Amino acid sequence: MKSPTPALLLLVLAVSVFNGAVFAAQPINGFRGLRWGDPVSSIPNARKTQSLAIGEHCYERPDDTLTMGKATLSDIRYCFYKDRFSSLVITFPSERDGDAIKLALTEAYGVPSQPHPDLKHHYRWRTSKAEAILEYRPEGGAFIANSEALRRERKNEIRSSTKNRSADR
Repeated sequence: MKSPTPALLLLVLAVSVFNGAVFAAQPINGFRGLRWGDPVSSIPNARKTQSLAIGEHCYERPDDTLTMGKATLSDIRYCFYKDRFSSLVITFPSERDGDAIKLALTEAYGVPSQPHPDLKHHYRWRTSKAEAILEYRPEGGAFIANSEALRRERKNEIRSSTKNRSADR
């Protein structure tokens, strides 16, 4: 029997690696034990911090570890809409930290898309449960993840509210 050609072996290896990356990816269900939709009371000793969007309240965990993989983090904010965990905002101080976060996220959630190829460090992960964006420059950046269900709910409420105000005029 003839042995397989190197090209065939390379193709099988490439397909195996690609399939492994796809099947190893997990849906983004939350962060560090907190799942989308969990109440604020799920965070012991939560400390209120600056909110980033109207109708949202953000908190920090005083005992949070400010690392992700090999990256050093500046800040982790857990944001809640109607007392339900709806988004996560992580900031970090350098491009090196951004590279390390991208590696950790790729290992956990698979290879991201690059919706804007002209932007060097702009990546997106999207699942049925969440959308996440990582963007950074030499001076640092942010990782933002949002619950897809709560984002849709909020969008529908805003749309409904806008229609109601227009009808009242």
